[in-house]
Amino acid sequence: MGIFGWSYPPGAANDPSAPYNQVDPPCAVCGNFEDDCICPECPVCKGIGDSSCYERHGMVRSIAQVESLAAAERRWAEENAE
Repeated sequence: MGIFGWSYPPGAANDPSAPYNQVDPPCAVCGNFEDDCICPECPVCKGIGDSSCYERHGMVRSIAQVESLAAAERRWAEENAE
């Protein structure tokens, strides 16, 4: 056992609390995870899936984005209802 006991030192590669070991949350606009996100790139700031771009930069949500978010919210509700 090292000087840190059973905990990992800050920045350790296997530290489960490190930001690089966390799962990215689903997109706030379409509800999909990063690899499946259907959101376009913002022409102003080049962000993808940023809900503030739709308010500040005049982007418009597509029907596919709205339906995808609704389906994801239904799935989350069903998973959390159990």
